[in-house]
Amino acid sequence: MNRKYLITTLGVIMGITAAVSILFGILSVMGDEDKIYIDIDDVELVQCQEIEDGAPIAIISTSMGEIRAVLYPEYAPKTVENFVKLANEGFYDGTYIYSVSKSRQFVAGAENRDGTGSDENDKGFDSEIHANLWPFKGAFLSLTYQGTLCEDGTTASGNRFVVCSSVTIDSETRESLLGAEGETLIADAFEQMGGIPAYSQTATVFAQTYEGFDVLDAILAAQTSQDKPKEDIIIESIEISEYSSEEAEGAENAQS
Repeated sequence: MNRKYLITTLGVIMGITAAVSILFGILSVMGDEDKIYIDIDDVELVQCQEIEDGAPIAIISTSMGEIRAVLYPEYAPKTVENFVKLANEGFYDGTYIYSVSKSRQFVAGAENRDGTGSDENDKGFDSEIHANLWPFKGAFLSLTYQGTLCEDGTTASGNRFVVCSSVTIDSETRESLLGAEGETLIADAFEQMGGIPAYSQTATVFAQTYEGFDVLDAILAAQTSQDKPKEDIIIESIEISEYSSEEAEGAENAQS
């Protein structure tokens, strides 16, 4: 018998940039027809697993240090393809981390420090939400909105992206994450990894930080004014590569 997990912690971010109205998630859960159910027996929390050698990764060099994230093309193929294309073309070189909220996320990939820029990189396709991917701390989420390129009604995913922070996973938060019959899989994962449960199953998760959490924390702790960093935080480059367990082990040993 399949065990159904009801998503009740849906959230929304609005107005992150001055140029567009961001539609990031589902505004409300009104009736049974709007509720999202996940078959918990089919969920494989890939972000909690060891990374396989050869898996695609992104090496994000910022003015505050380096973050490494594994990409998930098998679950978000169009989003990853767009991100990789822009990275390989050097689009992200010199772009801005333009919005920072210590308790929610930082938002990156804009050409201008106020979050604006051209829309030429926007791609009109639906969000690629998958039950195997969740907004744990360090997860990369695609910003989506209804753009001019979306005459067919799909949303646009462009060059801007979100990297998740974490709320405090207290007893009340954990209780809200329990599934049918007290199923604890999702609650346990958020308790272990941290994250933003309110973003669950509302936007495309396409990558997960595995190295550089100290840099992530430093960015999230930056001084801000109305979520804008007081001092510019720059993405210097994004390199697409492949994961090597030997290389990762060597870096870990060098830090210890």
